Amino acid sequence: MSKSVTIGSRPDCDLVVNVPSVSGHHCRLTRDENGFVLEDLNSTNGTFVNGERIRGEVRVGLTATDTIHLGSHALSAERLLSLIDREPTPTISFRGAEMVIGRVPGCDQVIDLPMISSRHARLFREGGRVLIEDLRSSNGTFVNGVRVEGPVGLNPGDEIGLGSHLVTLAADSWTQVDEVQPASPGQPVSETPHAAVPSLTETPTASSTSIPAPELTGILSRPWRLVALLVQAPLASVLIVGLVGTKNPAPILFWLGFAAIWFGLANAVLGNLLDPAQLRDGLSSEGAPDLARRLLILAALCAVQCLLAWVVVANMAALKAPGMAALVLLVLASAVGLALGLLIVVLSPRPTLAWAILPVVVLLMWLCGGQWRPPQPISAVVASVSSFLPSRWAFEGLALLEADQRQATANTGRSDPAIDHDLAEEYFPAETDRMGVRADAMALGAMLFGLTAAVFISASSKSR
Repeated sequence: MSKSVTIGSRPDCDLVVNVPSVSGHHCRLTRDENGFVLEDLNSTNGTFVNGERIRGEVRVGLTATDTIHLGSHALSAERLLSLIDREPTPTISFRGAEMVIGRVPGCDQVIDLPMISSRHARLFREGGRVLIEDLRSSNGTFVNGVRVEGPVGLNPGDEIGLGSHLVTLAADSWTQVDEVQPASPGQPVSETPHAAVPSLTETPTASSTSIPAPELTGILSRPWRLVALLVQAPLASVLIVGLVGTKNPAPILFWLGFAAIWFGLANAVLGNLLDPAQLRDGLSSEGAPDLARRLLILAALCAVQCLLAWVVVANMAALKAPGMAALVLLVLASAVGLALGLLIVVLSPRPTLAWAILPVVVLLMWLCGGQWRPPQPISAVVASVSSFLPSRWAFEGLALLEADQRQATANTGRSDPAIDHDLAEEYFPAETDRMGVRADAMALGAMLFGLTAAVFISASSKSR
């Protein structure tokens, strides 16, 4: 029986080589009864054996001293031969909604080995996907050699490391949840030899299963996440009005626009509806509908949060700006935050890095968002930076809407001259910095377009 090893930069390869010259699925080495066959998988930079380029499937006589080049990246043939000659990896069958792997009898999957912790890792389903998370084990949990620091999605053929013990999931682990029954707690699930790694072109992915509305299933499987994302809108609104006060509406409008951007950032990073692999898969014709649905759900979530925030703040602070126009600006700002958050997700190799980047982005938007007036030596620098930040354009647009409406009612006798003036003048002088509400909306739209393009370009480049 033949054995094969797929090499490339994508995480679903048997050997992951994450360098720029290596394509997503670069080449495949197969061993059969007649020897070795090396196949180039239409890579961008080519596959070479001892300096000679191969095209398609070529039978080669490999030895441990040979060198294989993936583009400009040299790879020892000895490493490939060790992978293809190793012992079959044990396979675990995951048949329920979730499964805890550990050494003690109370676990769903019992593996009684010294390197396995009492409760080592947990497998669970979310939106048609299978994910794994480490349960603070002593020796760690790994996926394709990379340590798990949060919930990580699994693909068929991925190698799971429980400490130094390697396992894979059976191909039927990606079947529909309603077709299977959870394993009884305390009943060990036997490990069976995994004869060969499934072919990536033949194995159905999680996104191709026929689970109805997998995106909504992904949210509702953990309702606390949806509740947390929705509750932050009215909570942030109450804090804004309570801490800022209602005498001057300008700071309230700044923090309201700032909160809308935060909603988008948080939805992208915390919502867990999208990860880099799903964005890359969405670039194909098969994955596009699934990606479109997920993006639509995230955008709708942003719109609902902005609506909740506006209703609470407008009533508590007695804002006069037209609700529909203000909501359009808030939703645009939130969409920009969502696109920026997705770009952070795509560019971050690990979830922890994405969360480390967020405070830096938030601090920059606060410092250069237009409300803080810096000392003269650095004001020019702050003003230049603010032109590239959505917080500045959202703040100006909301301030102008509020100022225009207050000035329109200034002669009714029901206004307060102390605040019913051009409140935007202090922050955006009409003669120098002011752009206008329409220009503010166009700037946010341009940012949304640019960031969205950057997300898909980054995802496309990483899929090669």
